[in-house]
Amino acid sequence: MPVAPSVPGVPVQGLMVETPAPARAPLPQPASVVASSNQCWVQSIVRPRPVQQAVDVVVRDPVNKLQVQPAVLGDGSKQVVIKAGTTMYEVQAPVYRPVTERVEIKPEVRRTVVVPAVFRDVSETVVIEAARTELEPCKAAGGVRYSNAPVSAMCAREIPAKTRTVQKKQLVTPETTKVVVEPAEYKEVTRWVLEAPAKTIPVQVPDETTKLSVKSIVRPEQVREQTVPAERQQIEATRYAGEPKLVTVPAVCDADINEPMILALQTVLQRAGLNPGELDGKLGRRTIEALLEYQLRNGLAYGALTYESLEHLGIR
Repeated sequence: MPVAPSVPGVPVQGLMVETPAPARAPLPQPASVVASSNQCWVQSIVRPRPVQQAVDVVVRDPVNKLQVQPAVLGDGSKQVVIKAGTTMYEVQAPVYRPVTERVEIKPEVRRTVVVPAVFRDVSETVVIEAARTELEPCKAAGGVRYSNAPVSAMCAREIPAKTRTVQKKQLVTPETTKVVVEPAEYKEVTRWVLEAPAKTIPVQVPDETTKLSVKSIVRPEQVREQTVPAERQQIEATRYAGEPKLVTVPAVCDADINEPMILALQTVLQRAGLNPGELDGKLGRRTIEALLEYQLRNGLAYGALTYESLEHLGIR
């Protein structure tokens, strides 16, 4: 089932009460109006008529009021520990004895030393050019010719070798190595050897107390509850009766408006509790505002000086 939309209600003390909007009515069919000569018609709106009503509002919710009766205290005394006892410990120093010992400060070192080779000086003859035999031209015996070609005679000659004396160093003993030992170094050191370690001896320290004056509860606190009823207030609120509708009604033409009519209008509006301004027979701003307020209050066509409004006010 569809729910009708809600519309704002009447504000009361800062609260807005929403009421469900009525179902939308079907649009009315347009009505035809026959206008005669020397008549003025206006299309106006009939607004919902405001209705004043009293609303009962709770201005203060009910509450439970509490009354507290304080507790009653009595005097007394109490022994209080101001410093807790504990176990203290005395430390007995350790016992040492001296011991002298020989400490190596440099270890034995073995070093390898190279022994150089030994040479001696000797002389040696070196052949720098070997002996050789060379053939040289010479005369043969008798100069005999054995052929038609001349024959040359060659004689062999020995050429001795060439030498040079060189001084050199002859190895007598080759290069060798030997090991040299550097002895270790020691130093006497006196050190203290622990014979008996340190130890602790427990010593009991008692609590420190003091006597204090204290208060004790003789009668406990009491709470009493009392209900305070709600406070209510009657507030004048406005609701609106009817639905807005568009109407065409006859209105007073400008040419027909006269001072006696406006003076009567101002007088009746003033009697109705409205403020039309000075009773001067002139259709001024305040008079129009008072007329509009009267039309709104009574559900009349709103917005113009209509014959309907004049009849409702009793003005002929």
